[in-house]
Amino acid sequence: MMPPLFPLSTKQPKADGLRYALLVYENLHRGSNWDIAIAIAKREQTQRGVVGSSFFYAREDVESGREDRMIIQSRVGRYKKAAKKHLANVCDGQFP
Repeated sequence: MMPPLFPLSTKQPKADGLRYALLVYENLHRGSNWDIAIAIAKREQTQRGVVGSSFFYAREDVESGREDRMIIQSRVGRYKKAAKKHLANVCDGQFP
């Protein structure tokens, strides 16, 4: 068995967290956190058939209240922060 090319900073990286951080980063041009969440929910619905729990209430066919919307926007903000952290770490040679 070959050793890994790059050492990981954690023993159990969370694939969905990394994936959502990347999706948020790719959609930063959309503007507000809510617009980013809607775009990701649409993409997940069309490409994967299911919207993950992180963006479920951003779907157009689901009634979302003010509190649901605030929770989604908060998650997008956390994913933004995580994406920036991951990119900075990759620039330093730390993975993930």
